[in-house]
Amino acid sequence: MELSRFPLTSEESELLMLFDEFQDIKIISQKMTRDPSGVSRGLKKLAEKFPVIEKRAGRWQMTPLGAELNALNRNFIQAQNSLLRSQSRLRIGTNREFASRVVAPRLADLDGVLRGVRIDLLSFEGGVEQALKSGAIDIGFDCGRPADPLVSYKMLIKEPIAPYCSKKFFKEHKRDIEAKNWAALPHILCERLYPDRIMNLSERSWQVASHVNDIASARELAKAHKGWALLPNYSVSREVEEGDLVNIGLEQYEVEKYGIWWLRERKFLQSTVETLSGWMKDLTL
Repeated sequence: MELSRFPLTSEESELLMLFDEFQDIKIISQKMTRDPSGVSRGLKKLAEKFPVIEKRAGRWQMTPLGAELNALNRNFIQAQNSLLRSQSRLRIGTNREFASRVVAPRLADLDGVLRGVRIDLLSFEGGVEQALKSGAIDIGFDCGRPADPLVSYKMLIKEPIAPYCSKKFFKEHKRDIEAKNWAALPHILCERLYPDRIMNLSERSWQVASHVNDIASARELAKAHKGWALLPNYSVSREVEEGDLVNIGLEQYEVEKYGIWWLRERKFLQSTVETLSGWMKDLTL
């Protein structure tokens, strides 16, 4: 089946509407950034194609059909703009912890920053890079740097990380904790949060009580007194406030930064990236 095509190109439609408004080739050429002779040729071609303009006494004049077509085009442009504004949405992707602990509680703030935009919040445990490349999201919040050079990024805020455990675990191992004798303490190893990289501890100086691949599991095991775990401060602020977990290192490590990721080719997102950058810089993790 042959696809329907517009009888007039967008440039021809623009020319016809500008002619209806100004009826001056010099002004039209300035509006369209074209040479006046090019505008004249365009009008002649338009008249040969359809009876939307015609020459009377040596001057181009709009015909009733041309006026009717312009009215139709103006209504179409207005309807198109209205539709695009009403359907404006932004798909933001991040990991589940950052989504639930940082972004979701501040969604009202984001709504105020991105006025008139519906925000869809999606979580990806494997990181946002693949989700960006597959078109599943428009913007990603993640830490570190993307591997693919086609993904642009801005690192904006530090991600403080500290060792945490339950109060019961702290009491049972108080002597070793105060002496920072990490080798004697059962450790809940969470992928990405390795003590050898973050705390400069040799892999041989810590014993793994459990190995998990997500922050939520490490947090729950720490609450269940199974050991100590390195966790981002933002992921345990509620538990610390409620007394379920305590910071046993009394210090924090800042080896990573959170920021905004987007596909380099999607240049129309640049203003949105700048707006979100201002919002994210005001966060304290």
